[in-house]
Amino acid sequence: MAGFLIIAGLTGALLVWYYELDALINPQWLQVEPPAPHSEPLSPFALRDQVDAAYPDANVHWMMLAPPDAHSPVRFFLSAKPGAPALPIDEVFVNPYTGQILGGRLWGDLSQGLANLMPFVYRLHHSLALGTIGTWTFGVIALLWTLDCFVGAWLTFPPPRRRDARHRPRRFWTRWAKAWQIRWRAGGHKRTFDLHRAGGLWPWALLLVFAWSGVALTLYDQVYRPTTGLFLSFQEDL
Repeated sequence: MAGFLIIAGLTGALLVWYYELDALINPQWLQVEPPAPHSEPLSPFALRDQVDAAYPDANVHWMMLAPPDAHSPVRFFLSAKPGAPALPIDEVFVNPYTGQILGGRLWGDLSQGLANLMPFVYRLHHSLALGTIGTWTFGVIALLWTLDCFVGAWLTFPPPRRRDARHRPRRFWTRWAKAWQIRWRAGGHKRTFDLHRAGGLWPWALLLVFAWSGVALTLYDQVYRPTTGLFLSFQEDL
């Protein structure tokens, strides 16, 4: 499980800057210059018509209604029309000011070179780049991680103590406080044990959020919604 979480953590750290890194790798597609300081972009529907004309065998099934900033292209995702051959690209970048098609790629296909590095990192983060099998694998790992959060917390609890008539037993919270501390001057084994135990307790709630949200992103209908629905209500689909 730790191996899978290392992959998810490293790729997730890169995905925080997905658009910035993608633009750095593909400036010819992802960096545009407005013709004038206050230029207004064309209608996204007019840009869609440009894409339709350039790719007659494809349908636009996703489009960006507005670029995130003045120096970004508009993205379109394509799918092949029924009976048409497979598309060599399915993501197209369009200059929002001129309608010029800047280029495209088959999203996530690393065989096309570094141009697909960040989409591949996204696929690796979400499904180990293995499609449905990888998504289910990550879902099971996230579910085990969720259970591990509760088991790990339970293992930090102090053992129950018998009452002694001569001594007043210390309260649970007093005895549990040791689990949150690190014996820096102790030997290597004790210090490592404390780092593991206290290092899991302090960010415990955050780790649980990561684990359970991972279940939501991979096993939404199978596990997340039925379980969470026992405690919380969901907004109805429109």
